[in-house]
Amino acid sequence: MRHGAVGFGGIDHQRQRPSRCQRRGIDLNLNSGSTGALTLAFSNNSWIAGTHTGNAFDLLNAGTVTLGLDFSDNTNIVSAAGGVLINDSNAGGGVTTMTGFANNTVSGNTVGSGIAVTNAVFDSVAGGAYQQVSGGTTTVGASGNGVGATGVVLTTISGDLSFADLDIFASAGAGLRTVSTGVFNAGTGTGFRIVVGAGVAQFEAVGGPVVDITRATIDLQPTSIRSTGSAGLGFQLDTVAGTFSTGVASVINTAASQAFVVSGGTANVSYAGSIASTTVQPVLISGNTAGTINLSGPVSATGLGVALNSNTGATINFSGGLTLNTGTSTAFNATGGGTVTVTGAANTLNTTTGTALNVASTTIGASGLIFRSISSSGAVNGIVLNTTGASGGLTVTGNSGGQCGGGVSAPTPPATIVVPNIADCTGGSILASTNAGIDLINTRNVSLTRMRIANGSDDGIRGDRVNGFVLASSLVENNGPVVSPTYFNNLDNNVLIRSLDTDGSTLDLTMTGNVIAGNPANAFMNDGVLIEAAGSSNINPTVTGNIFSASKGDHFQLAATNSGDADIVLNNNTMLGGHATALGQGITVNAALGVAFGGYTGTIHYDINNNHINGAVLSAMTTNLGTSAGTARFYGRIRNNVIGTSGQALSCSAQGYGIAIDAHGNGTHTLSVTNNTLRRCADRGIGVLVNDGNGAFNLTATGNTVTELADTNAMIGTPREAIEFTLGSTSTNVFGQIDSHANCISLSSNSLTGGAFKNGDIRMRQRLRTSVVLPGYTPPGGNNFDPTSVVTFLQMNNSPATATATANNDAGVTTDGYYGGGACALPP
Repeated sequence: MRHGAVGFGGIDHQRQRPSRCQRRGIDLNLNSGSTGALTLAFSNNSWIAGTHTGNAFDLLNAGTVTLGLDFSDNTNIVSAAGGVLINDSNAGGGVTTMTGFANNTVSGNTVGSGIAVTNAVFDSVAGGAYQQVSGGTTTVGASGNGVGATGVVLTTISGDLSFADLDIFASAGAGLRTVSTGVFNAGTGTGFRIVVGAGVAQFEAVGGPVVDITRATIDLQPTSIRSTGSAGLGFQLDTVAGTFSTGVASVINTAASQAFVVSGGTANVSYAGSIASTTVQPVLISGNTAGTINLSGPVSATGLGVALNSNTGATINFSGGLTLNTGTSTAFNATGGGTVTVTGAANTLNTTTGTALNVASTTIGASGLIFRSISSSGAVNGIVLNTTGASGGLTVTGNSGGQCGGGVSAPTPPATIVVPNIADCTGGSILASTNAGIDLINTRNVSLTRMRIANGSDDGIRGDRVNGFVLASSLVENNGPVVSPTYFNNLDNNVLIRSLDTDGSTLDLTMTGNVIAGNPANAFMNDGVLIEAAGSSNINPTVTGNIFSASKGDHFQLAATNSGDADIVLNNNTMLGGHATALGQGITVNAALGVAFGGYTGTIHYDINNNHINGAVLSAMTTNLGTSAGTARFYGRIRNNVIGTSGQALSCSAQGYGIAIDAHGNGTHTLSVTNNTLRRCADRGIGVLVNDGNGAFNLTATGNTVTELADTNAMIGTPREAIEFTLGSTSTNVFGQIDSHANCISLSSNSLTGGAFKNGDIRMRQRLRTSVVLPGYTPPGGNNFDPTSVVTFLQMNNSPATATATANNDAGVTTDGYYGGGACALPP
C-alpha cells in the first residue's frame, strides 16, 4: 500500500502487532490489555491490488481505550480478503468514535466485504450532543464488479453520518446494513442517523438485502436499488424514522425470505421499482405507527402474498400493479389498523384455497382498492372486508364487455333472460367457498363487475352494515347451505343483504340489469333478495331493470325491525315463477317489532313502479306495517305495475291476492295505488287489512284495472272480491285494546270488470271502533253507519262496479263509522 498520513496521540499503553504487507494492509489490534486514549487519522492512502491476503484495513479495539478515528480520503482499498473492518469488541469497555469517514473507495476486486464497522459512534466531536460526520462521496465496488461479500455493514452503532453520495455494489451479501441503538436524537446524543444526498446514490446486492436498516433515523433517496437472489430479506426498514425513496429502475427479486419489509417505524417510504417473489411474501409491512409507504412499481408473487399487519397511523399505497398468484395463501391481507389503497387498471389476485383479499380493522383510503380481477377456489372466503372505515371501498372492474352474468333483454319489462357467458367473467371467480364467498361486514362502496361467485356451500355474498353496494354483470350461482337458505347472490341463486347494525350506519344498494334466478329444484332456497334493516340502520336499495325467477320465498323482501329505516325503489323489474315448491315469488315490504319491545318505530319509504309479476304463489305484492308504535311511518307508492297475464290461469297468484296491504299497531301507513293492472289472481285483486291497534291508515287508489279474476282454485274456489277492506278485527288486540284505527280511503276511477267475484267488486267493512273517511262522501242525515249510502258512493266513483259495505256502531265511542272529508294524505 501507499501511505498517506497516520497519526497517533495520547496513548497511555498500547500493544500493537503490525502485519506484513502480504497479509493485512493495516492491522491495528488494541487488545484486552490496552488502556488510555488514542486519536488516529488515517487518510489519503491507496492500496495496490494483489498485495494483501488479509483485510485491507483491520482495526480491533478490545481493551478500554477511548479511540477517536478519522478514516477518510482513502482510495482503491483492495484485498484478497475484506476491505475496511473496524471492530470495537466492547469487551473491555472501550469507546470507538468515528470523527471522520469521508470519500473512501473500496475496489470491486476486494474478495470479502467492503466496509464493516461494529460498536462505534459517528460523532465529529466526541462527547455531548452529536456532531455530524461527513461521509463525502463513498464508493464500495462498481456496477458489474461488486465486492465479494457484503457492501457497507454498520453494526451496533450510534451517531450522525451523512454522505453526499454513496454507491454500494455487493456480490454476495447485504448492500447497506445498519443495526443501531435507536432513532436519532442529536441533543441527547442517542440513536443513529444516516443520510445520503437525494438522487445520486446506487445500491446493489446479490445474495443479500440491498438495504437492511434496524433502529435508526434515515434520509436515503438513491436513484435505484437492486437486490437479486437474497439468501434472506430483499429490503428491510425495521423501527426506522425519516425518509426513504428510490426510482423506477429499482429491482427486488427472488429473495429467500420476505422481499420488501417495513416494520415498527414511522418512516415515509417511496419505492417505484419492481418486487417479485416466487415462494415468499413480496411485501410485509407491520407495526408501523405513522408514515406513508408508497409502492408505485409492479409487485408480483407466486408463493405467499402481501401482508399488512397492525399499521395503526400509517398509510400504505400500491399504484404500480399487483399480480399475486398465491395458491393456498392469502394473496392480499391487511389487518389491524392503518390505511391502505390499491389503484391502477391491472391488479389481479388469484388463489386456490387461500383467501384472495382480506381487509379487516383497516381503513380503505379514499382512492379505494381497485382490482381488475379477484379469484379463489375452495377458500373459506374468497373476499373479506370487515370494518374498513368511512373513506373508500372495493372496486372489481373486469376487462371485457360481454354478458358474464347474462342479463335482461330490455331495461323495462317485460324482459327476457340473456344467457350468461362464463368466459366474460373477467372480474374473477370465487368458487367453492366453504363459508360466504364474499363476506362484507361494516364496509362501504363495494362495486363488483363481471364476477362469478359459484358452487359455495354457504352464502355467495353476505353483507352486514354495508354502505353502498353495486353488483353488475355478474354471475352468482349454486351457492348455499343445505339448511340455512340465507344468500346474497345475484344470478342463479338467492340474494341476501343484511344490515344488522345498531349504530345508525347506512346501506346504499344498487342492482341494475341482473338476473336473480333460483334453482327450481332446490327445496332449501328462500328469497331472491332479502334486505334486513335492524337496530337504527338506514337502508336505501334501488333495484331496477332486473329479472327474478324461481325463488322459493319472495323474489324481493325488505324486512325492518327496531327503528330501522329504509327508502326502497323497485322499478322496471320482471318477476317470473319457476320454482317447483315455491311459497312466494312476489314482492314483500314488511316492518314489525313485538309488543314486548314497544313495536316498530322506524320509517319506510317504498316506490314500486312498472314491474311485471307473473307466477306468484302467495300474494304477488305485500306491503305490511306490522306491530308498530305510534312513531312508526310507512309511506309508499304502488304504480304502473302489471300483475298476471291475460289468458294464463292463476298467473297473478296461485293462492293469494294481487296486492295485499296491511296496517297493524299504532303507526301510520300512507300509500297511493295507481294505474296498476291485475289479472288472473286466485283471490282478491287488492286486499286491505287494518287492525291490532289504533294507528292511522291513508289509501288513495285510482286508475287501477282488476280483471279476469275468475279462475277456480282449490283454496277458495273463485275469487271473493276485486278490492276488499277489513278495517278492524278484534276487541282485544295485541296491545290489549279494541281496534280503533283512523282510516282515510279514496277509491276512484278503478275498472273492476270481467271477474267472477263471490262478494261483489268492492267490499268495505268498518268494524269495532274504527273510523273511515271517504273523501267526497256525505253521511245521509248525519248517519255515520249507513252501508247503503257507502255502497252507492263507491259504485258512483268506480263505475261500473258492484259493492257491499258493513258498519259497526260501538256504543263506547262517538268517533267510529263512515265520514266525509277532504283528500286523504299522500305519501311524501
